[in-house]
This record gives sequence, structure tokens and C-alpha cells, in this order.
Amino acid sequence: ATPVTLSGRLLDPEGNPIANQLVRLDSGSSQVYDYTDSAGNYEIQVAPGEYYIRVNQSANPSNAPSYYYLYSDNKVSLTTSTTLDIILPTKKVTVQVQDPDGNPVAGVSVTSSYVHNSSLYMGTIPANGSTQQNSPVTTDGSGLATMWLYPGTYTFTATPPSESPYAQTNTTQVISSDATVPATLATPC
Repeated sequence: ATPVTLSGRLLDPEGNPIANQLVRLDSGSSQVYDYTDSAGNYEIQVAPGEYYIRVNQSANPSNAPSYYYLYSDNKVSLTTSTTLDIILPTKKVTVQVQDPDGNPVAGVSVTSSYVHNSSLYMGTIPANGSTQQNSPVTTDGSGLATMWLYPGTYTFTATPPSESPYAQTNTTQVISSDATVPATLATPC
């Protein structure tokens, strides 16, 4: 049979490319994959057939979670060459770290818990996946740390630098849209 190609771009919700990510087709018995280029492009050539479409992080881009996957729920039939642009279904989450007096705190490492979401989409294709910001994002001079996560309930952990007078703090919040999460550092007991 003449090979068919699945190609397209991997993008964040703002339309920016996500580079160096793994896109693969899995028939159950074999896998074929490609890594997205700097413009988010991928291209995979396979024999016509039924395939799961799977996207995983491989590098740690600033516009995607440090850990994630997105898998189609069912196999997709590829009988002709197809273009599929995949917008990672993340929300932009800005954690705003402040001291007990409400002042922004820079240099704080922020991570998130792991969440699985079984109600996602890859274009029109039902999908499921998980996200976690397990590689710390450091707050800037305004006390802000930005990360990208699927909708779900997350615990955000803010860890101040060792010389800080404040203690590590956990904040739990439901993320259903782009959000700012306030996190007030605790005073050690």
C-alpha cells in the first residue's frame, strides 16, 4: 500500500509553536514518531491503517507543561494523507507569590501537582492526558511564575530561597480557564 502522511503543527492555545516535542502514531504493534521543529511542524509517514495519536513532552518549552501527555481515546483511521494541527488544550496559569503583607516575592520556585483529565480534545478527536509542572518555575520581580496546565484541581507549591524568612506554602485551586493563583508564603512557626 502507498504510505500516507500525518502532518501538522503543535501549538499552544495562543497559537505559538511548541518545539522539540514528540508526536507519534501507535498501531498497537508498532510506533512511528517525529519531533516538532522550531515552528512546531511534524510529519509522520505510515502505511494506511488505524493509529492512536500520542503527543508527549521531550524538551521543556516555556509554553507547555514540563511534564505532559495527550493521547487520542481511540484509534484514528488514516487512509489518505491528513493534516492535523494540534493545539495543546492547556490553560495559562500565573501563580502570584506574595509575603504575608501582600508584597511580591521574587526568586520563589513554584511547581504543581500531577492531574489527569479524561475530557480533552486533540482538534475534534476525543483525548485524555496529564500535566504537571514538576520542573520549578521561578517567580520574577513581580512575584509571578507562569505555567501551562490542563484543566483540573492542582496543588501549587511555592518554595522560597533558603535565605528567605518565609516557609514553603501549598495552595490548591481548580483551573478551568486561564487563571491567576494567589499564593501567600507562610511565616515559619
